[in-house]
Amino acid sequence: MLFDLSTYALFCLGALALIMSPGPDFFYVATRGLAGGRGAGVVSALGNGAGLLVNTALATSALTLLLFASLAAFNIDNSVAPL
Repeated sequence: MLFDLSTYALFCLGALALIMSPGPDFFYVATRGLAGGRGAGVVSALGNGAGLLVNTALATSALTLLLFASLAAFNIDNSVAPL
């Protein structure tokens, strides 16, 4: 199924708006920075980054183990990936 250029451009614009909108991490770091000073804001930002790193590593490891353990999941992944 092909999309015309205007539909694709509208999708990209909407995706960009969602990506650029501040999330809860931003508000947490901003609040901690305003309440506790620059050091508290930096520590909060580093804590958020460390948590994101651990979360990503665990999710990637779990998906890798699932694909290695299940031939059916591997085949589904290979058939869906080109889409």
